[in-house]
Amino acid sequence: MGTEKDQVAGAPGSLLSSIRDRRAKAKEELFIDYPVPGYEPKIFVRYAPLDQPTIATGYKVIENKKKDQDAVMRVHATFLVNACIGIYELDDDGDPISIDPEDRSPDPADWVKFDHRLAEILGDDVTRAADIVRALYIKDGDVLATSNKLSEFSGYTGEQLDEDYEGN
Repeated sequence: MGTEKDQVAGAPGSLLSSIRDRRAKAKEELFIDYPVPGYEPKIFVRYAPLDQPTIATGYKVIENKKKDQDAVMRVHATFLVNACIGIYELDDDGDPISIDPEDRSPDPADWVKFDHRLAEILGDDVTRAADIVRALYIKDGDVLATSNKLSEFSGYTGEQLDEDYEGN
């Protein structure tokens, strides 16, 4: 199977072109927004689904380091980093805008992610993305709950994760 650039272009209005356009639109709209607990007004994070290799690798680390709770939390936080499209709040009209006070863009491409910009906004001196996740979410339980919801949104049920990564 070739890459998209290797594919033959579909004629405008053709079935092939229509399917490709619908697929591109579906992929573009494939995200979920979760509120970050504890903030009022609410702050939201928009996530894309995680891919299977990311989840598999993360759960292998969790299995190998399950006694190191900090390492386990870093894996879950890293899931959130990898899937993050952007962090936003709602303006007075209820439309999403960046939480960055310097750039209130409605464009998700401009939104803050789990990076140095967010650390600065939070006034925190952490530099690792996983630590920035934990700084935003405040409680590790909220990181874990969001990571689990994201895994399920990505197509993995709790039972699948248990079977795949607990040796059953």
